[in-house]
Amino acid sequence: MLTYAARQFLQLIPTVLLIAVLAFFILRVAPGDPTALLLPQDATAEDIARLRTTLGLDQPLVVQFVTWFGAMLRGDLGTSFYTRGPVVDVIGQRIVPTIWLASAAQFVAILIAIPLGVLAALKQNGWFDRGVTVVALGGVAIPNFWLGMLLVLLVSVELRWLPSQGFVDPLVDPIQGIRRLILPALTLGFAQAALITRMARSAMLDVIRLDYIRTARAKGLRPRVVVLRHALQNAMAPIVTVIGLSVASLLSGAIVTELVFNYPGLGQLIVEAVRRRDFPLIQGVLVILALTTVLVNYLVDLSYGLFDPRIRYD
Repeated sequence: MLTYAARQFLQLIPTVLLIAVLAFFILRVAPGDPTALLLPQDATAEDIARLRTTLGLDQPLVVQFVTWFGAMLRGDLGTSFYTRGPVVDVIGQRIVPTIWLASAAQFVAILIAIPLGVLAALKQNGWFDRGVTVVALGGVAIPNFWLGMLLVLLVSVELRWLPSQGFVDPLVDPIQGIRRLILPALTLGFAQAALITRMARSAMLDVIRLDYIRTARAKGLRPRVVVLRHALQNAMAPIVTVIGLSVASLLSGAIVTELVFNYPGLGQLIVEAVRRRDFPLIQGVLVILALTTVLVNYLVDLSYGLFDPRIRYD
């Protein structure tokens, strides 16, 4: 197990480094000059040249890359062009709200999806199954921004039940923190719930037709025990796979959701960084998101043995 885990972990390193390299060079070849946004329109050529020297943009591209890449390997993601502060500190201020939002959205998705998927499989081709299928298809088809605006108009503007903007750390003020998380978490988690529901239904349908499930029922075990301890546990491997893969969707969907709800997370940060051509900040966020995604999928890969005893990492 430890050998397998170490080998898989080492395979993650080239993936993250490759993403970092691509992010650096793609940003450099993209149109737009950061100095044009940092200086006033009446700036002289001397002012532009001085700022390019300060930012290190006057150096050859290879020198810029080697300098940034070497610093990144030491944990230094550079200095923001706009704020002139360390990129690590800027990301650190925004990553906490995004972690809360992604965690809440994933919790909402799992809480809704697995029960609906299991019940839909148990009531296959019935009215409940058809209703769950329609809702799941709607969740896949409805854009996050449209659903978010509908929730804002209905819940916040018309009914005035929940606030629609801002972030409060739930560890500081649990009530206000949870109230401000509900709408963006529902918006972000709805699409993920739809995907997980369909996978849970499909996985359960594959399992409940197997011989050992019929044997367990024939032995007189209670339906709850058959479903939860025998069927669902063995159906969890593909479900967990979808949950792990949905992390990337949550992080990308958070960009739009945070803009709709004026939520101060990484989504807003990366939009602001792109508008300002803040290369170090964009690169830093992309590296953090890539590292988070591969680590979550690495943990999902290791978790398969907990759900399926036939899987061994020896």
